[in-house]
Amino acid sequence: GAPLHLHAVEELLEVIDGTAEITCGDDRYVATANQSVLIPAGRLHGFCNVGEGALHVRATLAAPIFEASYESSTEVSRRWVPDGTL
Repeated sequence: GAPLHLHAVEELLEVIDGTAEITCGDDRYVATANQSVLIPAGRLHGFCNVGEGALHVRATLAAPIFEASYESSTEVSRRWVPDGTL
C-alpha cells in the first residue's frame, strides 16, 4: 500500500489485481480488479491491501515529476525526475 500523502496534481489509482481499500480525504472505497478511483489534486489519500492475495495497483499522476507530501513528514518526496531537469 501507500501511506497517507498528497500531490499537487490529480492521481488515478487503478486496481490491476487484488482488493484495495483506498482512502481519499474522509472517504473510503473498496476497489477490485479493473476499478479505479480518481484522487483530486491536494487531497490526502492512501491505500492498503484488504484482500487475501497480492495487490497490484497502477498509480498515474498528471505530472512529469513524482512529488508527494506525506502526512507524517513536512518533507516533500521527489522519487523520479526526468534527465537533465535538476
